[in-house]
Amino acid sequence: MVKVVAVTRGPTRVAPRHDAPFAVRRDYSGVAIHGLLLLNLLAMPMKAYVSEAFPWAPVADAPPSFPNYSAFNTSTLALDMALYTPATSLPEGATYVIDAKRNTHVFRHVIHRSTPLRSLAECDDTFLVGIPGMFFAGPVIHKLLCDCAMAPNMTALHGRGSCLYLTMTSLMHGHVCVWIVADAPNESIVFYAYTPRVLPSAFLWFKFAYLLPVPLTLLRRHGHQRQRLSPHTWRYTIVWGDPSVLVLANPYICIGFLIDAWLSADMAGLAVLRLYQTSDRWLLLRSSLYLSRVVWAAYAALCATNAALKRWKREHLFSPLDPTVAVILVTVFCVSISWLSQNVGVFLKTMRYLYELAGSTGESTDIFVGCSAFTLAIPLVPLGHGFLRSLAATNSVGPSSYSSFRYKNLKNRVWSRMTRCWQRRPEPRVALGGTMHALRPRFKTCVTMDWHATDCFVLCYCNDVLDTTLRVGLLNALDRRESDPEGSITTSCAPSEYGVFQLRCLPIPGTHSLSAPATPSAWCL
Repeated sequence: MVKVVAVTRGPTRVAPRHDAPFAVRRDYSGVAIHGLLLLNLLAMPMKAYVSEAFPWAPVADAPPSFPNYSAFNTSTLALDMALYTPATSLPEGATYVIDAKRNTHVFRHVIHRSTPLRSLAECDDTFLVGIPGMFFAGPVIHKLLCDCAMAPNMTALHGRGSCLYLTMTSLMHGHVCVWIVADAPNESIVFYAYTPRVLPSAFLWFKFAYLLPVPLTLLRRHGHQRQRLSPHTWRYTIVWGDPSVLVLANPYICIGFLIDAWLSADMAGLAVLRLYQTSDRWLLLRSSLYLSRVVWAAYAALCATNAALKRWKREHLFSPLDPTVAVILVTVFCVSISWLSQNVGVFLKTMRYLYELAGSTGESTDIFVGCSAFTLAIPLVPLGHGFLRSLAATNSVGPSSYSSFRYKNLKNRVWSRMTRCWQRRPEPRVALGGTMHALRPRFKTCVTMDWHATDCFVLCYCNDVLDTTLRVGLLNALDRRESDPEGSITTSCAPSEYGVFQLRCLPIPGTHSLSAPATPSAWCL
């Protein structure tokens, strides 16, 4: 948020006289922009509900229980085939429909071929690609579809199909039914019906209660760090920073969100299927937002990498990653892998192998190994980017640039350009602050994610002309290391000249001093 405050005294260690109350004007463009950032931060836990149902929503009918697999397969397949046909409930040409009453998601894929295929290898590379969910299908359904592809006349397999259970370490996650409708020798329609498990109401309320405390914890831990930064001469404008990285760099929050994503693995699989099998743009957007939650695997890996680098004092091996860039890299990677695993034969076979590795029969498929491999693969791109970038990194930033608002991450540079106080702004006579960004990596609390965006700016005006800018960052972004023989940040006896901590570079290489203000502060200049 941006505040414009009129005061009567300058930057001094002497307490200002409060002859009149401060006049506060709000820059509404800044209020709107920072309000959106705050809303996005507080809404992080609730992104799960763009696809999942709230705990108070009506619960779908639970599927009936069966004494054995044979009874389940026969009854469920017959019911799905009767309910979901073009003549009954599927609109003409629809590729995806949802039956909310039964909690069943039906995908429809049309296949044309010129001549019968001659081998199973050819089936994997040409016939199965594009059919949704084939990496979950299991060997029986795989053989059924390949038999259809190699049959001289596809109508011979009309009405054939099979169902199987989806499990994760023996815990039920739902079931899948696949069947063939073939009315022409070289054309068929493959129907794929996925029914996730119906979760008990108590579990849904538990998940909701599990996610809700995250924004409350953030406000409790960091909401107090809003003290007045310092009383400056004439009038000043305070531009608040973006606190997102405080959440993203917290390993406990990252692990908590990652656990939540695993608790909803069935919905994540459904979102992958929805991503390419529907022309509904609103559903496409919701599925993309839901899948964006997997980025917590990358953030958790960055937190673990940071702990390892700090433990072994190898901070220089990693170049701090812009959190926005991490989201972009993970999104591109996940979308690419999801598309390739359904549309390119070699990737389809690899995914099928992973999902069948934990034990896949004609009756069930355990998805634990496949989901684990996907989760472990997600951090590879941002971690590789950080390690490789450090090899080619050169310090091209001059000392004066650290105090500039341009020295921020991608998202916040865009937001800053939209804030009125930065538009058509003349260069200040003096620009101070940002010193912590010039420090070596070993003096930073987090070396895997940059904290530039958390900084606040104080713009000091004299007679309505910008005279000085102060860039202040969070004190807890510094790793003090007072006992480190290779360099440290020591506490200076000299007081700070401002209302915040002041960081100074000493003549001894690798040594810095920190001057404390007259009153405690969470900020550092």
